[in-house]
Amino acid sequence: AGKLHNKFTNELIEMVEKAEQSGEPIVRYMEYNYPNQSYAKITDQFMLWDKYLVAPVIEKGARKRRVVIPKGCWLADDGSTYQEGTYEIDCPINRLPYFKKISD
Repeated sequence: AGKLHNKFTNELIEMVEKAEQSGEPIVRYMEYNYPNQSYAKITDQFMLWDKYLVAPVIEKGARKRRVVIPKGCWLADDGSTYQEGTYEIDCPINRLPYFKKISD
């Protein structure tokens, strides 16, 4: 987690500054960024501002998980790219799956 924190420090500071100005939350349910698109019931993945989708493994012992990707093109932490849809991804114990929105 320390490496991830260091990697994203500048972006996190930028998100905090934007949140201070706008009053909007940094950590968001998907429904917040993508209203009325059937994401309200997704509670095991979340957005960081509108730029990152984070999909932690929350099931003990799981090595795969289902991830719902919203519209746009998303670059995963492992270098894969995804378009809108639902995917089954590999999640070894040392991976925190996250996706950066790279285009609409």
